[in-house]
Amino acid sequence: MTYVVGLDLGQASDFTAVAILESFPAKRVWAVRNLDRIPLGTPYTVIVEQVRRLMNTFPLRGNSHLVVDGTAVGRPVLDQLGRPGLGCRLVSVTIHGGDKVNIGGGYRVPKRDIVSTSQLLLQQRRLKIAASLLDAKALFAELASFGIRISDSGHDTYGAGKSNEHDDLVSAVGLACWYGQRLWPLLCLARIP
Repeated sequence: MTYVVGLDLGQASDFTAVAILESFPAKRVWAVRNLDRIPLGTPYTVIVEQVRRLMNTFPLRGNSHLVVDGTAVGRPVLDQLGRPGLGCRLVSVTIHGGDKVNIGGGYRVPKRDIVSTSQLLLQQRRLKIAASLLDAKALFAELASFGIRISDSGHDTYGAGKSNEHDDLVSAVGLACWYGQRLWPLLCLARIP
């Protein structure tokens, strides 16, 4: 099994969210194994240490990919996470409003790609979310309010439906799904005897 961990950073008004997905290549399914919202106001230094500790626990150590939203405050956090001893592969994703993925010093990914990957996996019943997870109810609420808005000029934006709602868990799951789907060919090849 391979794990992909999505990390969406927030602090003052948005939660930092962590989503752990486990792959099942034979069925081409992802299972959300853990969801966590780090309390508002938690300093980034504390967040970095919590995530580093998490990535060095079984079964994640040496068997996972940590996909971090490197947009805005993400860059200095990525620098701190990238110190030796992380225990996993660190992947930077900068989210943008364009229409294509760019690779170089990490990934630059349109928000629509991240959103559509999760949406497709859910529609195909290839993303399993156990209702018993601690923050599953919050994730389901975020999914219910998440939407797309298209401006008069045709620009699309994605996020929570109302200003007082959050989309941090949706983003963390989306980051893990997007990168995880990029890994499928490698995961399937690893199963060939």
